[in-house]
Amino acid sequence: MATIWIDPPNGWRYGFAKAIPAQIVAKGDEAIKTWLLLNGYTQHELDNGGDRWRIWSDMRKTRLDRLLEKIRAKEK
Repeated sequence: MATIWIDPPNGWRYGFAKAIPAQIVAKGDEAIKTWLLLNGYTQHELDNGGDRWRIWSDMRKTRLDRLLEKIRAKEK
């Protein structure tokens, strides 16, 4: 599973970059804005250019990914 990260402008002030659920990203900009607000970002920042965020995916395998691969391999 890949982790999706988001980092809005001045996000470091509010504890960003943070992992954001893929289903939120899939819903679009309004859902992302709501998620940002619920996770500590401010309306003031959104109103002043905070709607230009960086989003990237961390494709490294996590311990959970490796465990799931082992389980699936045993099931075959």
